[in-house]
Amino acid sequence: MADREGADGFHAWLDDYARKAAAGEDVSRRLSTPKRADMP
Repeated sequence: MADREGADGFHAWLDDYARKAAAGEDVSRRLSTPKRADMP
């Protein structure tokens, strides 16, 4: 089985992203801002 925990986390993020986009929130910066401090 693939990384189930990672996949579940991604699906949760995707659901949250879709919900916010549908509500009209500007989600574009979420795509360009790294989640972790060690990511460029």
